[in-house]
Amino acid sequence: MNRRIGPYVWVNVTITHAEWIAISAAIAKPWPPEAVRIDLDMREQLDQCDRDALGRSTCMERWGWSQKQVRSAFEGHGPAARR
Repeated sequence: MNRRIGPYVWVNVTITHAEWIAISAAIAKPWPPEAVRIDLDMREQLDQCDRDALGRSTCMERWGWSQKQVRSAFEGHGPAARR
């Protein structure tokens, strides 16, 4: 996964889904926007059937966010927008 750390600077972050599951289990709710951005990046790497299982309601519970916040994150708006 690539992460932008500056306007023109990207870094490659190597992490497996299994590692991210372990890390994400330790994140206190509500999740910070940075963690949600990483979770969305990981979600995009999943197969379509696995991605469908991580819909809005699942992410609301997972992240501790409201429906409006999750919708904004999925649409690429708000504090969790992927930049």
